[in-house]
Amino acid sequence: MEKERQASVISSQKQGDNLKQIINILADQKLELLRMIDEAITEGDSDKVLELRKQAATLDNSVAQWGNQLKEVDKKNRITLAIYIDVMSRIFDAMKVYNADLYFKTLDFQENHLYEAAKMLG
Repeated sequence: MEKERQASVISSQKQGDNLKQIINILADQKLELLRMIDEAITEGDSDKVLELRKQAATLDNSVAQWGNQLKEVDKKNRITLAIYIDVMSRIFDAMKVYNADLYFKTLDFQENHLYEAAKMLG
């Protein structure tokens, strides 16, 4: 069960990384197209400008689609603040049962940790 969970997390991270890499490649291609458009404008080649702008528009649509897919992957794999607080509360409660002195020594840490988590996961 643990190995399956780890594989799922790694797979999700890898999928997100792959999507980001695709978006970066497409962004580089868009920059190159913009450079070529400027060149064609300077040369006065309006047909080439039109063709390159069509390619740029197609590329923009592709980037938007990949970006939406990345958002979905991120949303699917994101831990909500409520879930995080629930898990941490269970850990702190278990610590209190296991070693009450340790629990009470970490109260400031617990408060600060949950505050930082709330800022991050908001």
